[in-house]
Amino acid sequence: LYFNLAGVYDKQGNTEKAIKHYQLSTRYNPRFAYAYNNLGLIYEKMGEKTQAEKNYLKALKYSPNYDYARLNLGTLYAEQGRYSQAKSLYKTVIAHQPENAWAHLYLGNVYFREHHYNEAITAYQESIRLNPKYATAYYLLAVSLAKVGRSDEAVTAGMNYIHLSPNGSFALDIKKLIVSLRLQHVRAQSK
Repeated sequence: LYFNLAGVYDKQGNTEKAIKHYQLSTRYNPRFAYAYNNLGLIYEKMGEKTQAEKNYLKALKYSPNYDYARLNLGTLYAEQGRYSQAKSLYKTVIAHQPENAWAHLYLGNVYFREHHYNEAITAYQESIRLNPKYATAYYLLAVSLAKVGRSDEAVTAGMNYIHLSPNGSFALDIKKLIVSLRLQHVRAQSK
């Protein structure tokens, strides 16, 4: 009951009541991993990263195979620059669920932040193979391909993004990238 109420309060934006009710649900069921994970999400949104981490870790303590909490903790670590810990968490999710497109995408994001673009490309390609309708993965793939000089492939990935999300949040950026790559190609041909 408390868990369900907490979810309602969370959706309504009543963070204080959501936290209170998730905490009550863990008081009555101290091993309730879902409640700890949701507390982690709320604390992370509030900028309370230490509390978020503690709750994600509790969720994993009580449910070691709870990969959603593992993904959330990995995202928190990645945002904090704790890349090796984030990669380890994402790789564990992939070992449990090789078909988890999000885990591959998030792993690619960490590789990208580390400037390991070829590894990012591989991860993004796998994410796209698993979820070919996720436009943002094509954007990220295009940018990574451009970073390593694979311009033709970057243009193709960018066009796939535009096809899936012509007015998406990265549409203008990807269009600029495509134009820039095509101009580079033309300049290289004219030399």
